[in-house]
Amino acid sequence: MRQLTDLPDELLQDVLSLLPAPDVVSVSATCRALYRQAQDDKLWERLVNANLPHTITKPGPFSSFRDLYSAHHPYWFLPRNKIWFSDNEYTGKLIIARYDNRRGVIEAFRLLAELRDKNSVEWKSNPEVAIQPFNPRLRLWVDDPVLELRNPERLRPQDRQYSPDQFRMSMASQSAGVCSSFSLSRGSLGISPRVRNDFLWPPVTIPGEKSLRRNHELLADDKSETLQHIQKLSDNPRQISETSFYLRKWLHFGLGQVILPRQPGDHLSIFATLDPALYTPTKEKPFQGIWIGDYNFHGCEFLLFLQRDTGEPAPLSNNARRHLRSMLGGTRPDWDDEDEEEEVSLLNGRGEDAFERASLPDAQASNDVDEIDGVKFQGRLEGIKLTGDPNIPRGEISFVAEDIGPKGLISVSQDEEFRGARVVNSKGHIAFQHYTDDRWVKTQLFLISPDCVAQYWEPMRHISYFRRVDIDQFTKI
Repeated sequence: MRQLTDLPDELLQDVLSLLPAPDVVSVSATCRALYRQAQDDKLWERLVNANLPHTITKPGPFSSFRDLYSAHHPYWFLPRNKIWFSDNEYTGKLIIARYDNRRGVIEAFRLLAELRDKNSVEWKSNPEVAIQPFNPRLRLWVDDPVLELRNPERLRPQDRQYSPDQFRMSMASQSAGVCSSFSLSRGSLGISPRVRNDFLWPPVTIPGEKSLRRNHELLADDKSETLQHIQKLSDNPRQISETSFYLRKWLHFGLGQVILPRQPGDHLSIFATLDPALYTPTKEKPFQGIWIGDYNFHGCEFLLFLQRDTGEPAPLSNNARRHLRSMLGGTRPDWDDEDEEEEVSLLNGRGEDAFERASLPDAQASNDVDEIDGVKFQGRLEGIKLTGDPNIPRGEISFVAEDIGPKGLISVSQDEEFRGARVVNSKGHIAFQHYTDDRWVKTQLFLISPDCVAQYWEPMRHISYFRRVDIDQFTKI
């Protein structure tokens, strides 16, 4: 029987190219022949480029692609996922991660928007309604990096990481006394864990792998019973998550070596990424993507436009609430009373009212489709905030059109400002400061194009715009 090493070198390279980097290293330790094959730099060039949106052909400041990959392992998931959004109170933060091959650094910057025109105009069809022009200028705030992961071997000993899971970042802001540390997240809880929503990031409104918000007072202590119980729900608490990470910031005014504070909870935030399937437009879901919207005196905010599959339950719907009621009030024959009581506490520690927040009414989107100029209009469209404000914070639904197909159609606009736009019924989410007394109000959504949408907030007599964001342009160096 022939052995693997009897294959020609070309076939061995093809086999190794199918393996992830840790497996390549494991295979190379078995014999000299495979070790020699694993040293081929073309193999490591492919492994590096598999994590980058734009191909590089040279290893930059490193002597080889193998050295480059090794220097930034296991952080390659950062530029691969590109988009990261945080749970900072109310506002959140949206950052773009990329790899700078000139300096050999994985970095991430905050995405900012600047308004160009702040003067509103009258809607000619209804002069009492104001239309706010919206054509923002987007840019990365490169003067203040959020992440900057350098090659540890080229850092001074006092600037190196504290532990395998934690990487201290020496950036310009440290000269002002602000220190930052990047930490890996471990133990993904899956897509739909039975855990209180305020413990999780991203929230239930956004599909994806959930991680724990360690800045929550009940989770900040590693020895807390709540944290230890939730970690039992994870398939592998030691496995590194590639969909989330933690960022610590603290003040240091001393002259000595910078150390981590003992109680960093107040300065800890968690970042999560988005599955590309959620923001990549398709023929059936042409409006999906990352968008930016005008929120009047709150300024510009980033949103995820999500078109859910037919039959997929929407978060916080009446059906979802009834399901939660049955879970909380029903019996679990395989659990004892103590386990059930603890599970209910984790699921809904604030009582049933925690799920009563301005739920959307039941509505079934039809399967009917309108197709105009190759663009399909069907199903439900949600605008979910990736960044927010003190009224409607990050992670909450800003608006929803239950059906952008024939069932939700109001008209095709003949107004000069929106001529030819499809107008559909929608609901807008409003609230008082600190997200109190929230409710849904009647709105109309003007589907101007797959890259531009306007919303008429009827009670406020105001029309604002949303525009698609081309994320890939910000990953280029």
